Amino acid sequence: LIIKQPEATIGYDENGNEKLEYGDEDGNILYDSHGRRYDYGDGKVLDFRATALPEGAVVKTVSADTLAKGNGGNATVTDVFMGESLTSIPQYFAYGFTALTNVVWSPVLASMGTAPFKGCTKMRSDIVIPPTMATIPQMAFQNCSAVRNVILHDGIRTIVSDAFNGCSSITNVTPFLPRSLSSLGASAFYGCSNLQTPLELGFGTNEVGEAITVSLGVTANYAWTFRDCSKLPSIKYGPGILNNTPWQFTRNSLKIGFIEFGPNINTVWEGLGSYGKTSLSNVVVKYTGTFAFPPELGNRSSGQGSCHGNAFYGLTGVREITWSGYFTYAATLEANPFRG
Repeated sequence: LIIKQPEATIGYDENGNEKLEYGDEDGNILYDSHGRRYDYGDGKVLDFRATALPEGAVVKTVSADTLAKGNGGNATVTDVFMGESLTSIPQYFAYGFTALTNVVWSPVLASMGTAPFKGCTKMRSDIVIPPTMATIPQMAFQNCSAVRNVILHDGIRTIVSDAFNGCSSITNVTPFLPRSLSSLGASAFYGCSNLQTPLELGFGTNEVGEAITVSLGVTANYAWTFRDCSKLPSIKYGPGILNNTPWQFTRNSLKIGFIEFGPNINTVWEGLGSYGKTSLSNVVVKYTGTFAFPPELGNRSSGQGSCHGNAFYGLTGVREITWSGYFTYAATLEANPFRG
């Protein structure tokens, strides 16, 4: 908060530190030097728009004691207006605000702490992430189960684990996903059961035209990045994906019709077929080297890839698998990647 208004009263915060406060004509405190907004008595609107501040004052960041003072929850606030100058909000900014329905986003928001909107179960306004933000933090919108649309932008490099976990009403993410992305955390879209946007991941390039490698997070040997995303229509992995992290699709492949593995994926893990619960009809594998079945036959030092047993198990709707490379095959019936 940049303050140029001299008619402010001096007060002290809970730690005894001096702070400035602005009040209305009735003596109610509206703003303090932390950038905290005090509502007008109805307890429902929190407004960080610069036009509502005293002349010359601009809210740029909001302190950790804003709103519920972190992880406290609030059952009355329905609207949050960030304003055009807000660049940063802290962890647990509106965590557990169960009445919150509307958020107006700052176009210059650059950072958010952990779980800023976790548990805002009635929030229906679109989630709009501006180009100024490089990282969507852990649990940022976890269990925001009423949100339908997410608007991302190129410039986002990291989506941390559980960022959209449990957002069961999301139908569209644009783009899905940004070409600038270099890290995607475990369970990032776990439980987005109505998400219907085709997934394209690993197609970004850097300034010299090289593929941007995307790191796919794993927790306790599982990724579950898109688990239970049961309406995803298709998935395409580009050159920036080096391997399909295990169990990304477990229990989620109900509507997927097409999957393309990029040219740098030399490992196909089990669990792709969700054990028969799938409408997958076409698979394209673009790696041109040798795949070994089972993986014990693979020799990574010679560039040989591997395909795990049960990789395509139960994909009864598959009509065509296009394989750019070739493979050695010595699998047992139990380890047969095409079993069923």
